[in-house]
Amino acid sequence: RLGLRGDYGIDYQLLNAARARNLSVIELEGTDSQIALLRQLPDDGLMLLDDTLTHWHTNARLLQTMIGWWLDAPPADGKLALPSTFSESLYDVLMNARNQAWREILYALPAGRYVVAVGALHLYGEGNLPSLLK
Repeated sequence: RLGLRGDYGIDYQLLNAARARNLSVIELEGTDSQIALLRQLPDDGLMLLDDTLTHWHTNARLLQTMIGWWLDAPPADGKLALPSTFSESLYDVLMNARNQAWREILYALPAGRYVVAVGALHLYGEGNLPSLLK
């Protein structure tokens, strides 16, 4: 167990803060989209399940690294790449395709100030969302 609780998650906190201030929330990807994405995975997502189980300890360490970056700031030396335990095809579906889709959604929004919250893996590595928005 990693000691994480959903009610302490950043997404939960941001949604509650927005509701408390009567701010609009624009979903980049809702539950239906996420379920549809999982249903598109080959072999009913067996590769994702296998990856999760095979790399459980590595993924737990990567999560702790990302939490550290979130709490303390990313390393100043610019070494932000995290080793990927996903196969290339799985990474393309779960990260690259979604980052590209979100880029288009964000570019289509009217000019203004927005807070964008995505999973931490979308912030680092090749094809990360911040780099696509530059």
